[in-house]
Amino acid sequence: GDILQQACDYAAIGQWDAATALTLQANKEWDRLWNRLALSADHSPMDEIDGLFAQAKMYARTNAMQDFSATCARLSRLVDAIADAHKITWWNLV
Repeated sequence: GDILQQACDYAAIGQWDAATALTLQANKEWDRLWNRLALSADHSPMDEIDGLFAQAKMYARTNAMQDFSATCARLSRLVDAIADAHKITWWNLV
């Protein structure tokens, strides 16, 4: 979730373009990893992550910076939790 935390940090200081670009990058990497995780992971947190990425995109489109930042923070924690549970490091996503 480091990349998502970085997106939060950028959003907090008003660097909106960098924040949204990092979130989109993280979403692409999540999509790439999804099938591998789906074989062994509980789908509930994975579904929540998918939904949060959709929310983050909507918040980015509407410039809802506070909601975007909160969503990125939640995404970061969930991605880290799944990574810990499945011994996957964020480096595998990049």
